[in-house]
Amino acid sequence: MSDKKHADADAMFEVSDDGFEKYRELLLKKQNMRKGIMAGIAAAFLALVLWVPLMYYSHCDYIWTLLAFGLIIGYAVRQFGKGITPKFGVNAAIISGVTMLICIVVTPYIFFSYDFGIKQLLSIFGQFSHSVPRLIMSMYMPINILFCIGTVIIAYVLSFKQVKE
Repeated sequence: MSDKKHADADAMFEVSDDGFEKYRELLLKKQNMRKGIMAGIAAAFLALVLWVPLMYYSHCDYIWTLLAFGLIIGYAVRQFGKGITPKFGVNAAIISGVTMLICIVVTPYIFFSYDFGIKQLLSIFGQFSHSVPRLIMSMYMPINILFCIGTVIIAYVLSFKQVKE
């Protein structure tokens, strides 16, 4: 009797090749790249809006929060884009990478705005704009690069459903 139950259970999860292809075609029709990209950009904007005050009021560089960016962006692209192809992952990774670059560029402004006012800070950086890249590079350690790579990978992996036979 136990063997009959197992045979019934195996038959229940068996999908013909034709059925799988129909299901895949249905999922491909439901994909919406535009919605996925817009959701990813909105999620990135939301993450930045939450991240800047966190950085300013805590006076700390929480580089690990970038991993959360990858999660949020990847999930938004997946939910709204309903994609099953890797191009959704590539777009989520690009959005995540651009968001991280914005964070990396904004961080020195946030940290130096403690000592100077925003208006004075912007005039200082305007006069010494050639030294801003050096300043940014001096603030980041090699371990931060691993977090940035991890963020892009997380966004890529989470952004599309992987449908396999």
